[in-house]
Amino acid sequence: MPPNREAQAAPSEDTGTPTQMRVEGLGFLGAERTHNLGDFYSSPPTLAADKSRGQAQYEGRRGLLLQAKRPIPLARFRGCWVRIRIRGCIVFRRTSKQESSRNAPQLIIFKMKFIVVVNALIVALCSHVALATTIGHPSLMPREDALSDNNNNNSTVATPYGNVVSTVLDDGKKKVEFFDVDGTLEVTAIEAVDGTAIFYDAEGREVNLADMDEDDDDEDLEKRVPKWRLAIKFAKLIAKYGKRAWSYIYCVGTAPFWKCGDETINSLQSNWIWAPNWVDSSPASTAGKIVRFTHNVLLTSPATRALVHCSADTRYKLYVNGVRAAVGPARGSPVIWYYDTVDMAPYLRVGDNEIVFVVLRYFNAGRGAMPFERTAFPGLTVVGTIETGTETVDVQSREGWLVQVDESINERIAPAVLEEPTTPMVYGIRTLNGDLSPWRLRPRQIPMPEESSVGVGLVRKCQSTNHIDEWTGFLIAKQTLTLAASSSHVLEIQADVHSTAFLRWSFRAVQASGITLKITYSEGYEQEPPSYPFFRAKADRLHAENGRLIGPYDEVTLDLPAGVTTVYEPFWFRTFRLIRLEIASGPAPVELLSFDAAQVNYPLAVKASWQEEDDQYSERIWEVSIRTMRNCMFDGCSDCPFYEQLQYSGDSRSVGLFHYLLSGDDRLMRQAITNFASSITPEGLTQSRFPSHVPQIIAGFSLYWILQVCDHHRHFGDSAYARSFLPRIDGVLEFFHAHIDSLGLVSNLPDDVWQYVDWVTTWGATETHPDKGVPTSGRQSNRHTFFSLLYAYVLNQAAQLLHDVGRPGHAAEYTARAEAVLASVRTHCYDGRFFTDSTAAIAGEGAYSQHCQVFAVLAGAVAEDDRARLLTESFAEPCFAKCSYVMQFYALRAFSLAGDEAYEAYWGRVWDPWRRMLECNLTTWEEDDVRQRSDCHAWGSVPIYEYCTELAGVRIEVPGARRVLFKPRLRLSKGLLARVAVGKDNVATVRWETLDGEKRVELRFERAVDVVSQLPGEKAVEHGVVQSLFFTWKGR
Repeated sequence: MPPNREAQAAPSEDTGTPTQMRVEGLGFLGAERTHNLGDFYSSPPTLAADKSRGQAQYEGRRGLLLQAKRPIPLARFRGCWVRIRIRGCIVFRRTSKQESSRNAPQLIIFKMKFIVVVNALIVALCSHVALATTIGHPSLMPREDALSDNNNNNSTVATPYGNVVSTVLDDGKKKVEFFDVDGTLEVTAIEAVDGTAIFYDAEGREVNLADMDEDDDDEDLEKRVPKWRLAIKFAKLIAKYGKRAWSYIYCVGTAPFWKCGDETINSLQSNWIWAPNWVDSSPASTAGKIVRFTHNVLLTSPATRALVHCSADTRYKLYVNGVRAAVGPARGSPVIWYYDTVDMAPYLRVGDNEIVFVVLRYFNAGRGAMPFERTAFPGLTVVGTIETGTETVDVQSREGWLVQVDESINERIAPAVLEEPTTPMVYGIRTLNGDLSPWRLRPRQIPMPEESSVGVGLVRKCQSTNHIDEWTGFLIAKQTLTLAASSSHVLEIQADVHSTAFLRWSFRAVQASGITLKITYSEGYEQEPPSYPFFRAKADRLHAENGRLIGPYDEVTLDLPAGVTTVYEPFWFRTFRLIRLEIASGPAPVELLSFDAAQVNYPLAVKASWQEEDDQYSERIWEVSIRTMRNCMFDGCSDCPFYEQLQYSGDSRSVGLFHYLLSGDDRLMRQAITNFASSITPEGLTQSRFPSHVPQIIAGFSLYWILQVCDHHRHFGDSAYARSFLPRIDGVLEFFHAHIDSLGLVSNLPDDVWQYVDWVTTWGATETHPDKGVPTSGRQSNRHTFFSLLYAYVLNQAAQLLHDVGRPGHAAEYTARAEAVLASVRTHCYDGRFFTDSTAAIAGEGAYSQHCQVFAVLAGAVAEDDRARLLTESFAEPCFAKCSYVMQFYALRAFSLAGDEAYEAYWGRVWDPWRRMLECNLTTWEEDDVRQRSDCHAWGSVPIYEYCTELAGVRIEVPGARRVLFKPRLRLSKGLLARVAVGKDNVATVRWETLDGEKRVELRFERAVDVVSQLPGEKAVEHGVVQSLFFTWKGR
């Protein structure tokens, strides 16, 4: 970055000579000036006078709007023109005839541009009128109809000012509730008879919001208006457009609320700051650097509210008076860069307060830290105020902050004295005429992570002069432990369960000393890996005698001044089940004061539960499945927390379904769906993992993203949201359509598109295919049957989505495409008994997989009466490549389609791998049994889906969960008690027990819903809208 410098104007003696100016760096960008962002991140522009021509020359690519003490003639600077403001006015100097003649071309250009500007203003006025007309345009009315389809279903939008919950009441009228950021209901709007709205405050008093304004002088109103900001905007829309405003609000989903945040976004964009003289690299070859921003505030009375909006590139941790208040921002990309809203009030106190943002900047040129996208420009931006009963304190980052670059922090941590704090450089970003800033800011769409304490107390190995009981007392009872001078200690300690936690150590020395730590994090004991880190040899994860701990580590050397408490906290959370500590104390004794581990996860808010009478494993499997989900969720669906922490569309498709059934919460998946949509490549595919600093494309993962959209619509019925992705869905499908070959099959995918299917032992690695993820048959011909079947399956799912959202024309085209592909698969990829991994003509040993049989059933390539045979035989034959954990989800869907007998026969053995994992002392599910790289992968939480939808039998039949099929598998269990989330705001309770040889079954919903039931061996029965049902089943 160029240094922050002032622009100077030197007045000329001759009034006829233009004033000389020089603009350099970023310091001169202020409220009066417009600029193109690219100019100021490259070579510094200069403005100089050319006396011979009487006009200024601009050395740069774009013009500036500059403030000067003296006027200069209107001039043309490489196709741009400059106006000069003097005290807010635009000034044009009268010129002599000679000067007028010289400047005639410029005057002509000015007149032409003046006409263009006037025309643009007229167009803008017409556009404003057109917008008012569009709000009531009939084309928007079906979107209101889509809302009315969501009976008994709330729609929640998270905004910087709190949540907005919309509901359709029983009488068909609409209700919108506006909540504060702390969850307090502030205002309720209910549709009136005439289609307008009646507004009520939290106490139920009717209020007139349409006339309220933030500039009103009423002091009480000034305190309430910020909390009512969205409600007031909505009231003004209602007052202006009447009933049409309801249609507008509902049809565009979150757009109005993001627009309400435009003021915040503009303020954030103008407050980006960073350390001056920054170099975005390190001679120590580290992935990034730590930069600390500090702001001190003196409060004379307690803070009642202290909302700040903030974001950083790349990651931040906010500390208020030494307490961690927030970690962010939520993972995004330059296309959607999220900012957070945090209330600091609980952490503030009367008197001096220190607000610190610790920002980890990952270098843009490096490939490390792939999960974290970053732009070419590091930055921190903060806006907000601290409110007390007597004062309002502004904490925007462009004023009053100090910055320090911590050169001591790298992958091997050794502290050094920080440089003196300096004033940060202000970027002063203003975007006009469609120019985009490096960060396209949007409000955070997911809640902040929750924290809970992690139990780390069992000492597995101890080589120390301190007794093991002393270490146990330190870890569990929080007793201070004193290490002798110049002593060494090696311990291995165990957490109760697999954990993802922020760690915090504190030390003190009576006399000046030091301490060196090496902290190794591991998911369990293991034998020597065949190929680290991808292929491992693991058995019992707690078998210390036959294994060792392998994993990443922190190395820390701390100088401990006498009598001063020193705290060490790694910036990011650590994932572990076991920790190896290697400690060396300095020349004087060292006190270990504390060790804390705070589990951090997305707030899963589980509503579902599971109790089964006659299965000793099922409740443990349920518990481990939820923990695996939780540990793979922070600000995205990240598989896995120990290694990649990347969000893949193939993984997160099934994980999203598990999440819906557990909590009815769609916010994390909405963010994932939207982020993947923003990753579209020129050929129409979504990136396989996103956000990611290193792009990657996997052939089938774009199709799994389409399934994510279909799943969301089925569970929540948000048709406007689903429709917004239809163009991109069509683009993905068009890519595969363009790769249909002369046989009618998908083939010849580009070399940079990874044709990964699953991790399979028998798919051997070669020089050209150095992994076990691509089927062996088809590698030479570049024709894999799996992708033809997956493409056809997704075409049919997308066709159903189009029918549901009112686009039947495209649906028919998709269905026809699917039928054509399936006909080709039957002709060329079926040997009379099984489907081959490539064409049957080249099928040999190793050319068969369970995967192709599964997707042949799902896509409809198999006759209904042959499904059970195909699956049963292929899953019994050892020569078929086996489905791993992630593909078991799809295998079970296929067995379900094959009929009750086939499914229930498979049920008896499908959970064997999960039981083996429990016997190996895992507390989360491993990635797969092929590589065993990771011990926590959320795609392994398949039991959640099967228990809820198949065994308990609660299945959503109609978009928005407006109809439920109750089809319990009563033969598989003597008795159970289960709760299953149904859509956003409903929960089903299923209970049955066996008495006198018959099953007595009860089904209850928190909200009445349309139900169809089908007990084993019986026909479906429609019950209409009910809240509870009771059955007696005497079958076997």
